[in-house]
Amino acid sequence: MSESEVIEKAKAIIHPIRFAIIRFLLANDGAYITEITKGLGNPIDRRLVSFHLAKLEEQEFVSWKYEISENRESKGRAIKRYSLTPKVHKVVSDLCDEVDKIR
Repeated sequence: MSESEVIEKAKAIIHPIRFAIIRFLLANDGAYITEITKGLGNPIDRRLVSFHLAKLEEQEFVSWKYEISENRESKGRAIKRYSLTPKVHKVVSDLCDEVDKIR
């Protein structure tokens, strides 16, 4: 990955909300949007979380699959479960390599 590509990808993950989503997904090995929204702690609107998940998905940092909900509120409905892709680790590794070149 070129230096400019690494920088472009890094911009996508350093946004505070996106970074918090990535940290949450790393700690929880995937989650539903409701869990992510609650897990971020601050009063944050679900639509805003959805927007940032879409931005992470555009960069192929997040993927999702439909699962049948077992939650009481949504039991039996198909809902998206989000998880991180290996690309997140690759971009972070490449970014560290670029920083090491500067030192």
